[in-house]
Amino acid sequence: MRKILIDLLLIAAAMTLVCTTADARRHGAQDRSQRISREELILVQAAHIADRLDLDKKTTERFTETYCSFQQEIWNLGPRPGRLSPDAGEEETGEYLRSRFAQSRRILDLREKYYHLYSEFLTQKQIQQIYRIEREMMDRLSGRGKDNAAHGPEQKPAYAPGKRH
Repeated sequence: MRKILIDLLLIAAAMTLVCTTADARRHGAQDRSQRISREELILVQAAHIADRLDLDKKTTERFTETYCSFQQEIWNLGPRPGRLSPDAGEEETGEYLRSRFAQSRRILDLREKYYHLYSEFLTQKQIQQIYRIEREMMDRLSGRGKDNAAHGPEQKPAYAPGKRH
């Protein structure tokens, strides 16, 4: 167990070099001590996923490198479109929707690209587990997770046929 932990830490340190970007924002000393960078977060997430999948050392290294590359490409797409103003007109609303569709297509293209890369060294079941674990982590980080009792259960509006949502 200790050897595995040491191996994971070495992999994380090596991947920090791979995943860091030259234009990363500089944080003040106080911010730095309270928050981890997104590159560090991705390394932690990759290690968590690899551990949950029970990957061997070689596969863990390849997965971590591929996962970090995927996240870097997602970040390079830029921010997703902001919120639409409630008093937006038809033209502005149409443009907003088209930009959301375009961003969704770019993300889907990347997901498909990395699905093919993952398929070179992971089984289809493992890839499906990656997507499920990612969703769990995103839900937890956004406060929608099962473990986040402070926010209570997620409330979704009931569906009513014919009613506009």
